[in-house]
Order: sequence, then structure tokens, then C-alpha cells
Amino acid sequence: MASDSAPAEETSRKDFDWGAETERLHQIRVALAMTPAERLRWLETTVAELRPWVGLARTAKRG
Repeated sequence: MASDSAPAEETSRKDFDWGAETERLHQIRVALAMTPAERLRWLETTVAELRPWVGLARTAKRG
């Protein structure tokens, strides 16, 4: 989900404790910094990367 332009207020992970809430807020900031076209491209890329994994758990249990 990397964008060409990082938000100005983005903070390094080593600057403070990086918990679940901080991760959620970071993801929201990154998403809001993207244009709708960038968000769509991110979604399409993510779905394409995850598609090969669909159903693997069921296949592994049978084998």
C-alpha cells in the first residue's frame, strides 16, 4: 500500500510502541493520502496477491 508521497506526519515505527491501534490509524492515514485511483489499484493488487491462497487451508487438511 505504499504511495509515492508519504504523509508529512508519518512516524517511524521505532519512535514509539507500535500497537494495534497505532497500526489502524497509520493505515487510515495512508489510505486517506491516496487518490481513489490509487486505492483501487491497491485493492486490485491485494486481491490478485491473495487469490492463490483461497482454499489452501481446506486442501491442506485433506492431504
